[in-house]
Amino acid sequence: MNQAELYREAQEQREVIDRAMPALDYGKGNWIGSEFWKQQERLGDEIRGIHATLTETERGNPPPLQHIGHPKTVKNEMGVRKTPPPYRKTLQRTEYLHERREKLGKIIRELDAHKPEIDNLEVVGYRQNHNEQVVHNQLVEEALELHECESESCEQTITGPCLRVNGRRVKYVCEADDASEEQEGIQERVVFEALSGQKVSSIIYLTNEGSTAIYTSWKRVPRCSLFGLTSSSSAQQCFYFNDSDGVLLPGQSLALSVLFKSACAGIFSEQWQLTTMPACSPVLVVLKGIASQDDVNAEQRLEIQNRLKHGEAMKTVSSILDAILYSIRTPERSPSPVKLTLEEKFKTANPQYHYQYESVLDLQTLYSEFVPDLPWNASVKTLRQVIITSQDDEVKSKGLEKLSRAVSAMAFPALPIVAPQLFNMGHHLIAGVIDAMVAHSQFLRHSMGLLERSPIPEDSSLSDSDLNIGNSAANKGKGKTEKKDAKKGVKGKADIKSKALPTTKKTAVQVTAAIKPASSEKQKESSLVNNLLDSAAEQYYQEKLYIQTYSLICDMLRNMDVLFGESVEV
Repeated sequence: MNQAELYREAQEQREVIDRAMPALDYGKGNWIGSEFWKQQERLGDEIRGIHATLTETERGNPPPLQHIGHPKTVKNEMGVRKTPPPYRKTLQRTEYLHERREKLGKIIRELDAHKPEIDNLEVVGYRQNHNEQVVHNQLVEEALELHECESESCEQTITGPCLRVNGRRVKYVCEADDASEEQEGIQERVVFEALSGQKVSSIIYLTNEGSTAIYTSWKRVPRCSLFGLTSSSSAQQCFYFNDSDGVLLPGQSLALSVLFKSACAGIFSEQWQLTTMPACSPVLVVLKGIASQDDVNAEQRLEIQNRLKHGEAMKTVSSILDAILYSIRTPERSPSPVKLTLEEKFKTANPQYHYQYESVLDLQTLYSEFVPDLPWNASVKTLRQVIITSQDDEVKSKGLEKLSRAVSAMAFPALPIVAPQLFNMGHHLIAGVIDAMVAHSQFLRHSMGLLERSPIPEDSSLSDSDLNIGNSAANKGKGKTEKKDAKKGVKGKADIKSKALPTTKKTAVQVTAAIKPASSEKQKESSLVNNLLDSAAEQYYQEKLYIQTYSLICDMLRNMDVLFGESVEV
């Protein structure tokens, strides 16, 4: 649907209202006091600034109003609506436009007094193809007969020179009252239209209606280019006629044949001036030819257009049929109801609990004990109501106890099952850390001169009294050995201390038998010094072992995080 015609009409109405508005009120975009023109705009300051040049419209000289449209026949071919659809709000239906027209009606009639009837302006013609020579001869004969009849029917003969060009009279210069107006002369325009390489002709009629002979001569008038451009068509000759001088006797007529032919497509024009003796008003003949290119691909283009139209029609028909068939097809069968599993029923009925297979089976068995005929709907609330409605208090208490035990188990989510691979990796890392801790402990005790701790056997037959006897005997041995080797220093003490601690009852008895008894005072002093040394060394040993153990555990956790993360990603 073409709506360009309505848009052009709306634009013309806006232009008329804009021009008439300053006469009643301030115009749009104008200064107060200069509603019909616009003041110059300055760029820069008053000394170095420049003023912008105004157009003719801005100076107050707008061009005349133009009305452009199409007749009814052309509108029907273009598909233009006579009236827009009712749901569309156009400019013609606005109340503001009607109010403006009523206020500016008198001014609009003065500005736009002429309103042409474009709907009834139609020019209908046709074109016939005949032989060029036959048409040329017929035109010449008809023109001569017409001019002969006109000359015969003329009752009065004009005195003096008088020339008629294509029915338009050219007077003698001296006959005019105002010579300046007659010097303007007349202008005759001849238009040609043909295909490139085709020859067409037209005739210019010259008739001497005066009482004296008229000498004629032709002179080509060069055309001036407004922009100083030179076209290649000016050097090419496309118009041919007899431009030699001649004489027209009184009552004589001349049919001047003009031919047009161009080898290439384009628009060509020439201007020739006809001068006469005696001097008449100047006659300017404008020759304009339009050469169009022959449409070689007309058949192929028509075939493609027909093919596209056929494809478009097939596509439209198929879409319409698909829509019809889709609306009348048999509806699909409704799917059969889905049978839910016990887990799905339990999760739907009890969203606050976590499903566990063993606990749910216990609840189902408990429900069957109270209601053996009906199936359980997997709802904990239903089961609780059934148990509460029981008449036997002992059965009711046992049922509530089982229910609370199962519900307590399902109150928290079950721990995720550890994969065997992750368990093996974790076990290997922990075992490695324990081995490293034992190795570091043995290294520290050996470097500090402490006795190595022997593992306690699982089935130890030693009693607490035996262990106490062994410890006292070891302390006596230590005191005697230290008294003998006092000059050997700390090294001797460490060696005696590492050898003095017994691990079994047998070794304690042997040491007791080998060492001689000493005085009680020296024994007490030596045991006190040894206890102080052992406590300080043990404390330092524990600090060092704590630091090493902390570092080993941190490395283990770091490695465990990396290995477990890679296993989960895989």
